Amino acid sequence: MDEHILIVGTIAGPFFLLGVIFFSIGFIRSQIAKKYERTTGVIVRGEKSSFLKHSNFNELIDKLYEGRTVPDKHPTVAYEVQGTTYTYKSAMSQQPGLPIGTEVDVLFNPNRPEKAMIDTFVQRGSLFTLLGSIFLVLALIGIGVLFYLL
Repeated sequence: MDEHILIVGTIAGPFFLLGVIFFSIGFIRSQIAKKYERTTGVIVRGEKSSFLKHSNFNELIDKLYEGRTVPDKHPTVAYEVQGTTYTYKSAMSQQPGLPIGTEVDVLFNPNRPEKAMIDTFVQRGSLFTLLGSIFLVLALIGIGVLFYLL
């Protein structure tokens, strides 16, 4: 019985910690997004294909993919605010990347237009909120099992 309690507690604890961390990141990003204004931007940057980037086939890959770009997993968007064009590169990775030339909604700080975020499910933190919620529910189930075992 004591070992069951220890096992459930060992599992529920990390789920609770991960849930709090992920949910907090998503919540903070969503609160920031609510204070930002919206405009439209265009994804402007890609990177040379990184397929087999660290292999011995680099020359062959360079020839096959010469001139081609693939979406950057850290999207870069150009957007305009009051006649000034800004460029923002997301620190948040997104797979699959957003293709170059894709028109996207951009949320920007009205007081500092260079501070922005791309308005996608991943970029505005909704994925973090979802994952955090799932982890918290799993932790609550684990805590319920703990109380049942006691």
